[in-house]
Amino acid sequence: MEELQPFARSLRELMAHHPKDGRVTTPAELAEELGTSAQTISYYVNGKHRPSYENIISLIHYFDVSADYLLEPKSLNTMINPHYNSPPGQFPSFISKK
Repeated sequence: MEELQPFARSLRELMAHHPKDGRVTTPAELAEELGTSAQTISYYVNGKHRPSYENIISLIHYFDVSADYLLEPKSLNTMINPHYNSPPGQFPSFISKK
């Protein structure tokens, strides 16, 4: 269950503050969007169940975030500015240094 905690934290944060407009997303709203139950969303948020691949893709599209953000523990500050916690002159690993 420990491995589900980063995802659960990210989902709770996204539901509390939608990246597009800052509004709160209720479990019922998210369940309707994903075609599932509010109970299933509750399991995701509490780290009790792992979402299906299809639901992960739906969450990525609904919140308009990357898979990295959804599946790794980062704050909204890091999502908005990927260099938020980076020391000066250090680049994320996906940026090649030429």
